[in-house]
Parts: sequence; structure tokens; C-alpha cells
Amino acid sequence: MKFFNILLDINGSLSTKFTEWKLLYPSVFFIIIFKNAGS
Repeated sequence: MKFFNILLDINGSLSTKFTEWKLLYPSVFFIIIFKNAGS
């Protein structure tokens, strides 16, 4: 049962990381576009 909880923990942290990336990636993309347009 403890092993199952550890698996859930790993899965939970991965999904939050993935959500962070889904939010972060578009903003990074836009920053790159704006920097290229500005120069």
C-alpha cells in the first residue's frame, strides 16, 4: 500500500510539473517572438 502511495505521489508531482510547463511554455514562446520582433 505504501508503494502505491509513492506511485501516486510521483504521478501527482509529474502532472503538476506538466501543468506548469503548459502554462510556462506559451509565455516563453511569446517572449521569444517579441524579442525577435523588437530587434
